[in-house]
Amino acid sequence: MVLSVELIEYYKKHATFSNQENEKANQIVERIENIIKHFLKRTKLEELPYTFGNLLHQGSSYEGLKVIKPDEFDLMLPLKLNEPDWEIKKPHGPYETPGYFFIKKKRIYLNPKEIKQTFQSILQKVINRIQQRNTITLRASSGPALTLNICYADNLKMCIDIVPAISLNGRLFVTKRHPNATDKKQDLYHKMWRESFSEKEKQIVKNMDSFNECRKKCLKILKTIRIVNPCTQLRCLSSYQLKTCMLYLNKRDVGPWNEACIDKRFMDLLLILIEFLNRESMENFFEPGIDLFAELDYKAIQDTKVWLNNAIIEDSLCRVQQSESESSGGPEDSESNSCDEATNSSVSSEDVLNEEMDDEAQPLINSPTGGNAFIHNCVVFITFRASFFIAQMYLG
Repeated sequence: MVLSVELIEYYKKHATFSNQENEKANQIVERIENIIKHFLKRTKLEELPYTFGNLLHQGSSYEGLKVIKPDEFDLMLPLKLNEPDWEIKKPHGPYETPGYFFIKKKRIYLNPKEIKQTFQSILQKVINRIQQRNTITLRASSGPALTLNICYADNLKMCIDIVPAISLNGRLFVTKRHPNATDKKQDLYHKMWRESFSEKEKQIVKNMDSFNECRKKCLKILKTIRIVNPCTQLRCLSSYQLKTCMLYLNKRDVGPWNEACIDKRFMDLLLILIEFLNRESMENFFEPGIDLFAELDYKAIQDTKVWLNNAIIEDSLCRVQQSESESSGGPEDSESNSCDEATNSSVSSEDVLNEEMDDEAQPLINSPTGGNAFIHNCVVFITFRASFFIAQMYLG
């Protein structure tokens, strides 16, 4: 069995869930959505400086990237400011932080904490009006979302994250607390808003795959490996960081993305992750000044990097050995050959592994293509078994 087949089987067995499960979960989410919409439309609330927009579907469940089971949904509620003289102001001096902005009117700052607290009280009123409300609890996280934890059907559980967001000048800003924020009155960090790029991401992911292409499958396989074994070193990474790897890889000309090439493209996804780990930083796709590894433990980065590097090195040795043992074999099937010939830009594993030893090396993240030695130096790439590789990631 070749790697491409093993990956597809792994995807079907571990990453997917049934249409029936998905429909049942989506019915619950739709019901909650309708209740929220009705409440916001019919109920007289205290005077607020904004009006409510339409709920936006966000995240993996609506991008075709959810894995294992349909138990997490993300919604965003745009808040449109009533008065026209609110402005987006970029902080300067000590407050300047990539991705963060003030929203102010003259000397008045719009306070994200107050907005979130107000919206939390509104959501609690919504829950109080729902029959069997003991099956729904509201939790406020340290992030921008308010989470509804829901029990339904035969003890099935799901959570719905709802994020209030200021909609201003075609941009969205969420209540993600600045890492330097305190509750001191003279501190302006706690009045800063984080710009959200989720709608832009959704459009990219939506148009990412054409017929029979496998970008989403590659990402969902990697996300599944991260989840199914809590001991795997990938566990320290977030699904958003893995998604960011795919956003960058999608910009590169690494060759065809048809399903017959899923083995090569999956390896490309791992290699771009190693690039970030070697550099010990990961730029936000839309705002390079934001480092997605900034709050990640240094040891976790090193352990994950070593683990992935070792897996790929040993995997390469396995393929070379198999190449020697099969050198007298016949030609590979035409579909595999065409995939090999078209793959002109895959990243060289040797280049990636040497990045951390060469301070002068140019990061591949900023180049449109990478080397192709990794694919073409291993003539049996399309035929080697993935038993070691998947076992390493799946079993830790």
